[in-house]
Amino acid sequence: MSEYVPRLTAPHSDDLRWIQIGSGGYNRCIYGSDGEPSVLPNCTGYVHGRWMELAGINTDTLGLAFTDASGYWANSDGSLQRGSEPALGACICYADRYGGAGHVAIVEAISDDGTYIVASESNYGAEYFVTRVRYRNNDWSWYTNPHTIFQGFIYHPNIVPGPPIPPVPVRMKKILLLYAAYLNKKKGGKKNGLLWLK
Repeated sequence: MSEYVPRLTAPHSDDLRWIQIGSGGYNRCIYGSDGEPSVLPNCTGYVHGRWMELAGINTDTLGLAFTDASGYWANSDGSLQRGSEPALGACICYADRYGGAGHVAIVEAISDDGTYIVASESNYGAEYFVTRVRYRNNDWSWYTNPHTIFQGFIYHPNIVPGPPIPPVPVRMKKILLLYAAYLNKKKGGKKNGLLWLK
């Protein structure tokens, strides 16, 4: 496969991968909250369009579910590989603890140490397109949300996940924490550096 190109800007409004099939596009998800012809803003429509873009195809047949986001983990094609480690192009899946619609997004970048990812996404009734940093120590969320349940990553069938990222050795964690404490004290007690070391 060629080098992965992350999507960090919104898809063009006339890109047929994000136009609903009933309006002449390629996407089989429901219309977004702004109505016809686009499937945006809506997280499920966004991930279907992005997977087509990554595969270089114009048919919505890659095996992702056609349910609300909370059903993706259980209802996507059984042949799709799944796991708990991020991979480029993977669909990250969340359920809602209280029976809500859940959320899905696409992994666009992974930090060298594996502690955070950058995800591209869309939100029904809200953002047409947005990128967010999501953290391992927060169940791959960008903020603490008592409603959200991280389910896992569904790996894109055309992108082979890389090897697992090794954990940071305990000795290195101690050195980083000591250095962060030193910076914290030097900066007058502010929490500089500590948020990245949780």
